[in-house]
Amino acid sequence: MSKNFKIIATVKTHEQASIALSYPNTILRVNSSHMETQKLVQFIKELTEKYPQTEIYIDLQGSKIRISREQPQFSVKKDQKVKLTIDDPTPDTKSIHIGNPNTIKLLSKGTHVKIDDGRIELVVDSIENERNAEGTIIKEGTIRPGKGFNLYPHPFVQNQLSKRDIEIVENVKDFKNIKFALSFVSVPEEIKDLKTRSNNKFVAAKIEREMTQEQVKAICDVCDCVWICRGDMGVQMGFVGMAKFVRQFTDKYIPNLKVPCVIAGEVMEHFCEHSIPTRTEICYLGNCIMDGYKGMVLSDETVFGKYPKEAMEFCSNYIREFCEEK
Repeated sequence: MSKNFKIIATVKTHEQASIALSYPNTILRVNSSHMETQKLVQFIKELTEKYPQTEIYIDLQGSKIRISREQPQFSVKKDQKVKLTIDDPTPDTKSIHIGNPNTIKLLSKGTHVKIDDGRIELVVDSIENERNAEGTIIKEGTIRPGKGFNLYPHPFVQNQLSKRDIEIVENVKDFKNIKFALSFVSVPEEIKDLKTRSNNKFVAAKIEREMTQEQVKAICDVCDCVWICRGDMGVQMGFVGMAKFVRQFTDKYIPNLKVPCVIAGEVMEHFCEHSIPTRTEICYLGNCIMDGYKGMVLSDETVFGKYPKEAMEFCSNYIREFCEEK
């Protein structure tokens, strides 16, 4: 068991960063989907200047489909009709605005869409044109900006970065202690392109979709770290498929891989709404440490949750005590 088990805390404000970095073995993660490029670059610049010794992950979108970053937050109810569009949102919109302009073309009547790691689900009723469609909510929740918009099987494979990801990399690649995490990786060419454009910066490959052993190995051969991201993975593979994949990966790959592995996907999700974790989460975190994972990602727990300080304090103390030699 490693006493250097890392906490990768997702932040989008200086206050959140300050809370996270008051605990040891903490790395910051900034999700590029949470803000516009100019604001993102400025935030990263400020963090690197204020915390020059801190490692900072920038999470790139890769081939992941997301709701628009300008999407106003609103609630949807079961059986509610809702418009899907690639048009830019207005402040009072009640439509779901999708960031990738090719998405509507991939939909058809009866297509099931899962949003925000499956917290919301809808079925497509009709396609109006290449920009607009209509659907019915079958699992209610709150639409939030930048959240994942999942289709199965995931329709995109990229051999190189998107235009926006390239712009981000160009603007931050010379900052100190910057690392990248690339979403929905499926082929090693994506990692190689990011490495080339970033002057060989550290790259974590986010495994979020179904893939063969050969695909996993090819990706692990070119990246510096692997993140097992169970949020989108659960949507893509189903709950049973996700559980089997994570168990198989843990048993077969972690003992033999040359790169470290990190567990992600709301590991301590109860902290989003409560000041303590569940006993299941506590035991699972212990299993991850014993299984050889080198760190965990706190996502909504620290960036959107009600109890970011409590989440950081608990995880830091728990990891320290769990890893103490007896």
